[in-house]
Amino acid sequence: MRGQSALASVRSNLQQLLIHLLRIRGWPDSSARGHRSKELEAFQDDATKRFTPAMQQRIGTVALYERAHRVVRKMRINGRAPAGLSAPCRFISDDLPTLCTDKLVEKFVITS
Repeated sequence: MRGQSALASVRSNLQQLLIHLLRIRGWPDSSARGHRSKELEAFQDDATKRFTPAMQQRIGTVALYERAHRVVRKMRINGRAPAGLSAPCRFISDDLPTLCTDKLVEKFVITS
């Protein structure tokens, strides 16, 4: 059961990480961008601490991204819907837990 708990924790942290990435992308001019980046880093740190190579194929990052995308699409900040979230992300892969946070934000915000 311990392994399932760790996997659930990693998935939860990665989903929160993706939600924050989508919020950064959806509202690039938001004054909360710096705060979201710090939270994103904390979620990634927590996921990385519990991540094991055996989880790689069981995480399901594409499904996590799809759920995060649905959540953020429904959000409104100052009455505005998120911008630029119509296309699926082209870089989401099972390498997500191991990407450096700065490179993750840069790659996601620029290429997705």
